[in-house]
Amino acid sequence: MSLPRAASEALLRFGVPAETIAWADDLHRHLGPPVVDALPELVETLGLRPEELRPEHLESIRPMLGERYLRSQHAAWSACGSSPAFWCDRGAPGAARGIVTALGDFEKPATPLLLRVAQAASVPGQAPPRGLLLFSQNAHRGNQEGTFAFDLVPSGLQDALALNAAAGRHHTLPGSIGETSGRALAEPPLAIVWEVQPNVYKPAGERNRAAAAAYRRYRAWPLVTAAAALWWLVERGYRVFVLKGDALRAAHEVNPSEPLSPEIERLHDRTLLAAAAGLGLRLEGREEGQVPPELASLAKLNLGRAIEARGLHAIVREACR
Repeated sequence: MSLPRAASEALLRFGVPAETIAWADDLHRHLGPPVVDALPELVETLGLRPEELRPEHLESIRPMLGERYLRSQHAAWSACGSSPAFWCDRGAPGAARGIVTALGDFEKPATPLLLRVAQAASVPGQAPPRGLLLFSQNAHRGNQEGTFAFDLVPSGLQDALALNAAAGRHHTLPGSIGETSGRALAEPPLAIVWEVQPNVYKPAGERNRAAAAAYRRYRAWPLVTAAAALWWLVERGYRVFVLKGDALRAAHEVNPSEPLSPEIERLHDRTLLAAAAGLGLRLEGREEGQVPPELASLAKLNLGRAIEARGLHAIVREACR
């Protein structure tokens, strides 16, 4: 869904640069009509003339709309309700808007899933699991059909708003500190877990100072979301594979000038191994021919190239009871 013609013509008429209009068009494709309403508000807030509006100024739209989304949906999540997704690729033909389902609050664990994940993610001397566990489908920015994510959002709205306003990637839900995500296939029932990714950068110095308290309270998110993803999928009968750390670059490195570090690869493996162990699962390597070839259909483009070069068995482990 491109910007409405009337909106594009108005932006041109007011002298907004073509590059900025292109960025606005991309935002509109993922966030919909509220982007059009946010543009004049942004110009007024920043005190700019329309011709001075640059693509970097549009970065303020995501947290602006994220705050409105949180204020309208957080109460429903607290009551274990559901909501429409925040991100949705409206440009894809026939794309259905994703859905977010709240699975409960770790401070009031009332389901076998929450109790199991809380047990698996409890580490002596570290912050206990807390917050709202959210499961979303087809709701990841840059979506592909069949994507899923498990996010951790603070139980308190103000903490969630602080995280939403902080610098970070913010590829899933506003207010989420981080997520574990992947893609699933219904027939045969296969899933690949391909990332454990922060939505909010760790506070350091002046960066994200306003979100530091919320970040500390919910810093158990990597183990929580990884354990939730593995257990939810295994319990539903999926054969679950996890991407190895040394294959992360093929799946997630967007900018070669900002390469993923060996430390990120190490933490990815450590987190998923710890989550599996906490659940009583094992992550086992596979030999050539032991991984269903259908799993390759779930790969992103660059990961597909890595599969061709190295083979499926070389880049994944399987979660086993």
